[in-house]
Amino acid sequence: MKEYFYVVEELVKRGDLDGGQLAIMEDRILMLEGLPQKYGSQFTNDKLYEVDNIDSVVLRRKRLGMMPLEQYLSLIHI
Repeated sequence: MKEYFYVVEELVKRGDLDGGQLAIMEDRILMLEGLPQKYGSQFTNDKLYEVDNIDSVVLRRKRLGMMPLEQYLSLIHI
């Protein structure tokens, strides 16, 4: 995944792929490396995986056109 991240990033910049897909990929890479995620897209044991600076998640998600974290968590019943 990490090797192809730049490809996904370029597709998002060109408008050929939804920004949420980039966020999911980045969060998954960070989680697999044992680091906090940036967008709040990853879960472990039905709980949100650790997020880096939770206060910035709103802005980060908004920049990529993602729904607010609270709305997302409500949809998936977390």
